[in-house]
Amino acid sequence: MADINRTSEAEQWLKNIYDYIAQDNPTAAARVVDGIYKKSQLLRDFHEIGRPDNNIDILGVFHGAMNMERYLFG
Repeated sequence: MADINRTSEAEQWLKNIYDYIAQDNPTAAARVVDGIYKKSQLLRDFHEIGRPDNNIDILGVFHGAMNMERYLFG
């Protein structure tokens, strides 16, 4: 089983996703963030999907409605 680590940026981006969706629907925002969290936990059991390692670092979390260029290119 792998350890999952999230950078502070990933945590902040997850909060940004919540805040963006919560403007219209806080309940939906909580469901989306919870769903992202649960999906990332799958990596703990199936860490062989990518490069074999005992640690998984989540560097960022993106929502399709976000302006990803803002986060990637400053």
